Amino acid sequence: MLTQDPSPVENLQSAGITNAKNKSLKKTRAALRDAQNTALLALAYYLKGDKAYLEQAKKYLLAWAEINHPNGHPINETRLEGFLWAYDLLFCEFSQDEHQKIKIWLVAIQTHKHQWKFGSSSGKNNFRTHQLKILLMLDRLLEDEESLNKDKETLRQHVNDNLLENGISIDYEERDALHYHVYNLEPWLEIAFLEPNYLKKVEASYQFLIQQIKEGKIHNQFAHSKQKIDAKRAKGGFSYAKKGGSFNPKHITRSVISFNTLNQQALDEDIMKYLSKKKIKQSLLFYYIRYALWENTECLINCDDEEKVN
Repeated sequence: MLTQDPSPVENLQSAGITNAKNKSLKKTRAALRDAQNTALLALAYYLKGDKAYLEQAKKYLLAWAEINHPNGHPINETRLEGFLWAYDLLFCEFSQDEHQKIKIWLVAIQTHKHQWKFGSSSGKNNFRTHQLKILLMLDRLLEDEESLNKDKETLRQHVNDNLLENGISIDYEERDALHYHVYNLEPWLEIAFLEPNYLKKVEASYQFLIQQIKEGKIHNQFAHSKQKIDAKRAKGGFSYAKKGGSFNPKHITRSVISFNTLNQQALDEDIMKYLSKKKIKQSLLFYYIRYALWENTECLINCDDEEKVN
């Protein structure tokens, strides 16, 4: 990571693609490794204090702030969260000029997300959950109380539209697949870090997932999906979307680590057996490290008020 150059792209594209070999999808996935790398570099600097990690993290953030042009898409831009975590951790290390460059980019993301037009389904499913996750992070980083209050009100409505009392998500009902229940749960867990009063509802959604895994209800996925795109994706090489296929339990890893971080609980051995034991993927390293550090990092920004972005 210390020797890699940033790979920012003007536009991110992953949602709606039905061909697994699509060049735009591959380019987006490769570019977004910058976000996870930046978060890890920020943690490395936080832990070791080596300026090399700081300078490389800055390099990534400033490159993306200059090149990327967000359009507010809830899914295409959801993995930008790694940059937001890094900026939060390193906030006090930026000059005013650097802050201003990054702020222009963050405000553009925030503005376009507020302008995004949802459909009757996407306004209630994981699209909205992913949008609110990023917005709630941005509102705090930008110290935008007006936007934060607006997004909190939207969140109060969304939780009732998106999660049933038994924890089942609208996404699971629409797609008949744990893949999309997890994809909706992941941003909810991140929201719960910022809005702990939603933890009870999020926990019900998490426990539904764990119950399905423990009971072996991972087969016959997508059998009754109401979304036509799922069949197109299965035909286009996305193995997870195969009608009647099986859900890979390893895909709950991010949810398990995040949930136990929130609750400061030891990882359940009965659940850990479903996760990868041989090697932790780089895309998951941030979550494992956060799990170990969370008790000491609840308040990451400790600059004086006058050091904040104007």
